[in-house]
Amino acid sequence: MLFLQLADDGGADHPTERIGLGKVAALHLERALLADDPDIRLAEVAQALTVEPNLANWAIATAEIRSGRTINRVEEAAAWLSESLVTELAGSIEADNAESSPATIGWRLPALLKKLFACQQQQADFELRLEREKLHAMKELAYGESRNQ
Repeated sequence: MLFLQLADDGGADHPTERIGLGKVAALHLERALLADDPDIRLAEVAQALTVEPNLANWAIATAEIRSGRTINRVEEAAAWLSESLVTELAGSIEADNAESSPATIGWRLPALLKKLFACQQQQADFELRLEREKLHAMKELAYGESRNQ
C-alpha cells in the first residue's frame, strides 16, 4: 500500500500522520505523471481526488500550507497539485515494503516519482549552469570590447 505524509505546517510537535492511498487513485496519479498535456494531467489529478477523499483532504491541506492561502474547493487543490505533482508527491509518498513486485502500483509509482524528480533536478541544474555560462560569456565579450576601444 502507498501512504502520503501530511505536509509540515510548522506547528506544534506532533507525530507525522500518514494517509493511505488507494490503488485507483494511485493509477490516476500515475497517468497524470505520464501525461504530456497539462489538461489531461489536471483531469487525472481531479479524478484521483474525486475517487479518494483522503487524497483530496491531503491535497487541500498541503496546497494551503504551500501557497499560504485558504483552499476551499477540491478543484483549486487539483489545479495546484497538477502544477507541482512530481515535487509534492516525491516528498510525500511512501510505499509499504510488503509490495515489492514491479507489477504493482505500490512499486511503480514511487519508482516513477523518483526518476521524474531526478530528471527535474537535473534540468533545473542544467538551466542554472546555462544561465551562469551566458552571463560569463557576456562579461567576457564586454571586457574584450572595452579593451579594444
